[in-house]
Amino acid sequence: MKKMIFSVLAVLTLMVGCESTSYYSRVKVEMVGSPAAKKPYGTVEFFQSKEKVTASYDVIARMSVEGGASTESALIKAFQDQAADIGADGVILYRPDGGSSSGGVYRDEAIHFK
Repeated sequence: MKKMIFSVLAVLTLMVGCESTSYYSRVKVEMVGSPAAKKPYGTVEFFQSKEKVTASYDVIARMSVEGGASTESALIKAFQDQAADIGADGVILYRPDGGSSSGGVYRDEAIHFK
């Protein structure tokens, strides 16, 4: 019984972990500033809009990936992981025109605090 529970948990973990990985490789990154030292995954802040950012910052990259509402959390994680790889402190998300429910191209800016 314990083996079966462990096996099910292992499979679920792999399924959840792989979803954002597939989006990571699809994210298009356009560098517009200088990258910094790579940061650990999970340390890049997420902002719903640029008005939510309280510190001054420089944009170091613009990113985009296609997706829909059902994949939004995986897209955000992929943006954050890509941003960590270029040393960004945060990402500002721009949802597709018409909202996320219709799907489309998600965009973000990877930012570095001054």
